[in-house]
Amino acid sequence: MWRHRFATDTWNWEIPSGIAEPDEDLAVAAAREVLEETGYRVDPRKLEHLAYNQPVGGMSNAEHTVFLARDAVRVADPVDTHEADRIEWRSLDHIQQMIDDRQIVAGVAVTGLLQLLAR
Repeated sequence: MWRHRFATDTWNWEIPSGIAEPDEDLAVAAAREVLEETGYRVDPRKLEHLAYNQPVGGMSNAEHTVFLARDAVRVADPVDTHEADRIEWRSLDHIQQMIDDRQIVAGVAVTGLLQLLAR
């Protein structure tokens, strides 16, 4: 997703992400966020765990879990239209260069994508 981040006044590529509701299964939350932000449906039972991290360990209690979704199916327009200026599929062959070129900078996206590339 191509997004503008107001705090840094920058545009970058990101992966869909969001916050799980209290007591919501993390895979179910991830599938819900993908649908809301992109209009693609993924099966939470088929999500593959890629990474867990604490982006600012010792300074906050934030926790990030990243999943890999396969076989996404476009079923609707995104509900959260404020989330991205555009949504595109990007080849894994370009991901490392996009990270190197600072086109992907969000910690959760970099962590998950690097884990995927390492596999």
